[in-house]
Amino acid sequence: MSATVPRPDQSTPTIRKLAATLPCVDPIVPSPERQAILLLGKAIEEIRLRAPHGFGIGHEGNYPHAAVAALVAAVTGTAPAPTIEELTASQTAWFSSNDEEIWHGGPYDTREEAEAGAKAEEHRLIVRATKGPIRVSRFFDQESFIEQAEEALYDVANEDGDPLLDFLPEVNLDMQERVRAAIDEWQIAHRLSPVAWRFDSSDPVEIAAWATGGAA
Repeated sequence: MSATVPRPDQSTPTIRKLAATLPCVDPIVPSPERQAILLLGKAIEEIRLRAPHGFGIGHEGNYPHAAVAALVAAVTGTAPAPTIEELTASQTAWFSSNDEEIWHGGPYDTREEAEAGAKAEEHRLIVRATKGPIRVSRFFDQESFIEQAEEALYDVANEDGDPLLDFLPEVNLDMQERVRAAIDEWQIAHRLSPVAWRFDSSDPVEIAAWATGGAA
């Protein structure tokens, strides 16, 4: 047996399970079909080792991430990592309540569902509103960071208090871009989608049909 052929226990669980369903005349030497599957499992493990930060996340020197993510999804049945835009995409829905500050009912996909829900809950108000998960990286600001760092370094500055982190503006902006990209990557890796309590935007509040005597 070639030394490059992986043993079944060196492959992913999904690959091992798939390989076990194929015939193997010799328990030591895998059949061509089984050998191909085991080699694919070894290739996937190698990709994972070379891309430790996760599939679908951009890192200089890694494999083509979209192709890797598609391969892993097809073989293992797992979904590729979402983009930061997908993870923080806003959604519009309908809500109902008796208080314009606190919307208890919903979210509903359609106005009809909101009307029915409002009637069932005896909510007099309905509204169509939009809100989405927070993109954490947008709260990193290079000016605030440099300012806080300079304050922390005050005791090690010279007697005139000259700044120690006096970099060119384009250098600071490059730092901000890199840090925000790293925060996006962290948010993707952990599938974080924190949603604010308040709406991002909303249409004018309306009176539910049942409350006006109309058909719900």
